[in-house]
Amino acid sequence: MGHVPRKDFAHTMQVLGKLRHENVAEVVACYHSKEEKLVVYEHVPGCSLFQLLHENRGEGRIPLPWSARLSIAKGMARGLAYLHRSLPFFHRPAHGNLKSSNVIIFLPHSGKHQQQHLVPKLTDYGFLPLLPHHTHRLAAAKCPEYTRGKRPSSRADVFCLGLVLLEVVTGKVPVDEADGDLAGWAQLALSHEWSTDIFDVEIVGELDRHEDMLRLTEVALLCAAVEPDRRPKMPDVVRMIDHIGTAADEEGRWELAVC
Repeated sequence: MGHVPRKDFAHTMQVLGKLRHENVAEVVACYHSKEEKLVVYEHVPGCSLFQLLHENRGEGRIPLPWSARLSIAKGMARGLAYLHRSLPFFHRPAHGNLKSSNVIIFLPHSGKHQQQHLVPKLTDYGFLPLLPHHTHRLAAAKCPEYTRGKRPSSRADVFCLGLVLLEVVTGKVPVDEADGDLAGWAQLALSHEWSTDIFDVEIVGELDRHEDMLRLTEVALLCAAVEPDRRPKMPDVVRMIDHIGTAADEEGRWELAVC
């Protein structure tokens, strides 16, 4: 962001610095010079959602159970909904770079093999207005409308959330369209009634949670719709996800070895 005018950078940091939500990492400081611009977030002890889902797979890994994944999905949706209603209109899309590596999972307690309440916190949000010529580097550029030459809107954030939710359910990393389409693959699986094949091997054994997994998959596919107007707005996404597994959520507590 070295090319960003100091006035624009300072104004954006003032706006972002006022945000306060359990599921949004706070901006606590910034630095600007002619050569570089730096943003400092609050310290969040834990690791990224990407790390929890994909790293150290194999012998000795403690799987991320469904209850924890559902709790993380609910927190991500609430955090994104907060950004959408709190940032001004010119800050659209409000996040702009939502992906699993930009979701930090806060682990309130230290030590190994403790009961943990996982709190997702969104980071790296709100910078797209400062990077009009570098949008292609952000997650919002993955939305279909961007490839058709349209500027991403708030619905681009919803699309990105859909991909992350599919990542949570399937354990697969969303890849570029040239290598495959996670949303298209999941939709094909559901339409051919081999839906359980999409579940991550770490959670497929939780048979009593399959219905909830399918419900979250359906929400994810709504969010990842090709046409922006067919994607739900964030208040509706929050409502749909909050209604999943209400009685058996277990508040996302998880036995884990700290990252």
